[in-house]
Amino acid sequence: MKVIKSWLFFIFLLDSSCAFAQALTPITLSYSLSKTGYKAADTVDFIINAKIKKGWCLYSSEFAADGPIKFECVVEKSNAFFLLGPLLAYNPFAHYDEVWEAEVKIFEEVAQFRLPMVVKKSGKIIFRARIEGQGCNEVCVPLSTTIALDLSTLTYSDYVSASPSVYSHYEKHSK
Repeated sequence: MKVIKSWLFFIFLLDSSCAFAQALTPITLSYSLSKTGYKAADTVDFIINAKIKKGWCLYSSEFAADGPIKFECVVEKSNAFFLLGPLLAYNPFAHYDEVWEAEVKIFEEVAQFRLPMVVKKSGKIIFRARIEGQGCNEVCVPLSTTIALDLSTLTYSDYVSASPSVYSHYEKHSK
C-alpha cells in the first residue's frame, strides 16, 4: 500500500510540474515567408513571428550586453538555399535591465525576426533550425525549439506590421 501511495504521489508531482511548465509558456512562435511561390535564385525572408503574453518580454537578437539569452536561430546547412546574412530583429526597443545591469533590446506583445536567404530551387525545401531565446517578467523562462519545415507550404503572415497598436508601442519606447 505504501508503494502505491508513493507512486500516486510521484505521479501527482510529475503532473503538477508539467502543468506549471505549461503555464510558463509566454511566447508562441509561428513561421512564414516573405514571398510565396518562389523560384530558383529568388531572395526570400524566413520570418519568425512571436506572440508574447501581456506582462512578459522577449530579448532581441541584437544587443551587446552579456546576461540574458539572446534570441537565436541556428540554421542547418542545406544545398537548397543559402543565407544572405544574420537574423534581423524588427523594431525591438532599448531597455535598461536592472537585473542584468545593462542596456538590452526587448520586445513586448509581438516580435518579428527575419532571416534573408536565396533559394536555389523551386518546390519543396526543408528548412531545419534550432531556435533559442528567453522570456521574462518576474521570472525568466528559456525558449528552445527545433523546427523542420517545408518552405513551399508556408504562407506570408506579417501580423507585426499589421497591428498599429504595436507600432505605437514601439514609438513610445524608442524616444
